[in-house]
Amino acid sequence: MKSISKPRSSNIELLRIYAMFFIVWGHLWAGKVAISGGSFLSHLLANSLGIGVVDIFILITGYFLISRIEFTFVRFLKILFEVIFYNFVIVVVFVALGVAPVKDLLVCIFPLAPTKFNVWFVSQYLALILLQPFLSRLVSALTKKQYEVLLCVMLLLTTEFIPGFPFGYMYSGGFKLSWFITLFLVGGYFRINGLPAWRGRVYILLFIVASLLWSMNYLLGWAKVSYNSLLTLAVSVLMLCVALKINIGSNKVINGIASSTFAVYLIHQNYYLCQVLNSYMPDPVSGGFTAVFFSGIIYMSALFMAMIAVDKLRILIFEWIRISYLEQWLSKCIIKVFDVLPGKS
Repeated sequence: MKSISKPRSSNIELLRIYAMFFIVWGHLWAGKVAISGGSFLSHLLANSLGIGVVDIFILITGYFLISRIEFTFVRFLKILFEVIFYNFVIVVVFVALGVAPVKDLLVCIFPLAPTKFNVWFVSQYLALILLQPFLSRLVSALTKKQYEVLLCVMLLLTTEFIPGFPFGYMYSGGFKLSWFITLFLVGGYFRINGLPAWRGRVYILLFIVASLLWSMNYLLGWAKVSYNSLLTLAVSVLMLCVALKINIGSNKVINGIASSTFAVYLIHQNYYLCQVLNSYMPDPVSGGFTAVFFSGIIYMSALFMAMIAVDKLRILIFEWIRISYLEQWLSKCIIKVFDVLPGKS
């Protein structure tokens, strides 16, 4: 009898869309607000919307992948080929326009090399995906108490709050793999052990309080608010908890958009394209808080959906050339070479 896969719940997928939308917002819109000299409230709005969205994206990765203990390189290759595809296609366009040198067609297909095409998030994320089976196997061998001790140690070594405490300033940083590993483990903990048995409204209230504290801290500069700040982490974790408490069932449209969110990051952060997007991004309306908010939502939504549409075309191309077969074949070859890694869990 053929098994029927369970539809993926769209609550986390909607959170994934939210996270990537405000990553793009922060890169393209928040900076414009700062440059335009908008009102104080407008500036606060632009920079406080989407608190901790980078952390949320990795928390979601941990939540979904913590139980995947099989040794496979398919997921790593899938992401790598996607990165190479967008780098190459976008550079081809700019070479044809006479903006990029022809040599960049070769340089761009090595996304982890120390070049202008190496985007920090992509390189750290690929490294995390490469380590994921080992991290998942480690966690599977731990008791709940041991897992909690591991989390405490990782939080101590990778987070920051005030100068000198905890020790993230020494051993980690918001842009480092060590921080991504901590987030992965935190997300995985909630997948394995569930949430504390509090009502959804409690999580919503805590999330609002944490977000207000983050915004006040941003204004007054009490403590660090980087990606690996304890305060940023608290907002991100509470947002994940709120999403887990809200059941909206499975929505094909939401899930379809969410499946292309990583491509949105790749497209808008390409070395050449990001310069064009920034130069042609309309200046924020300087009429105050409301105008800046709604104009930003309109511009970002249109751009976001355009990039989603582009990725749907990329998916069709990959299906047509059967790229998934290449990913499977390469993964098996790599595992066979390193035969110390069993192919099955």
